[in-house]
Amino acid sequence: MTAGTRTDISKAVIEAFAPTFLAKPSVIFCRQSCNEAITDGVELLKTLGLIFPADVALPYIILVDIGPAHPLLVCVDIGLSDRAIDDARETALIKIADQAGFASRNVALVAAFVDREKALPGEATGRLAGGSYAWFASEPDNLIATWPVRG
Repeated sequence: MTAGTRTDISKAVIEAFAPTFLAKPSVIFCRQSCNEAITDGVELLKTLGLIFPADVALPYIILVDIGPAHPLLVCVDIGLSDRAIDDARETALIKIADQAGFASRNVALVAAFVDREKALPGEATGRLAGGSYAWFASEPDNLIATWPVRG
């Protein structure tokens, strides 16, 4: 991964968020930079049936929690990008997960930030889709759910 804040947040997601909120977390995809995806990760996504059309950007990190009876798919976007998890993005990601056999209740969408003071510009945090989550590396034990919670 390249050095920088995206890398720092990605590292925090993998090392702090995942073990805190997931029973048996596994990284199935991690974007190397804002424009470069790890080829092996893309192939693993395809193997799992997670096909991202050209008009839907891959999340920065995709985790799976294999602890529950029904695995939980966790799509994480880094809060420095302009791709907030708004209603349209949520719909697209849920559709992709559904086509791969994940029920919407077994999909979590997370926007990860450095801290509350450095959240997305342009009030994008206010655009987060209902049922998605915000997580701040500066508060690793807290997860904020947006309302209404998707069921």
